[in-house]
Amino acid sequence: MTRPGLADLTALDARDRMVSGEVRAAELTDACLARIALREPAVGAFAFVDAELARAATGASDDHRETGLATGPLHGLPVGVK
Repeated sequence: MTRPGLADLTALDARDRMVSGEVRAAELTDACLARIALREPAVGAFAFVDAELARAATGASDDHRETGLATGPLHGLPVGVK
C-alpha cells in the first residue's frame, strides 16, 4: 500500500522529499502506478504501462541517490512517456 498523497505531489515537492530522504523514488513510482491502475480504464491515456521496468529503473535510481550518483535534481521522478 502506498502512502496517501504521493501521486498528488508536484515534481518539485517530490524532488525535495527524495533529496531529504523522506520518500524514495520507488515509493513515488508505486503511487503513480496505483493511480494509473485506478484511472487508466476510464482515461485511456497510455497505450502500454511497463510497471516492471518502471520499478527496476526507480530501484536503480534510489541506489544512485544513496551513493551520490544521481544525475540531476529530478533523478528518480516517475514520468509518463508519450
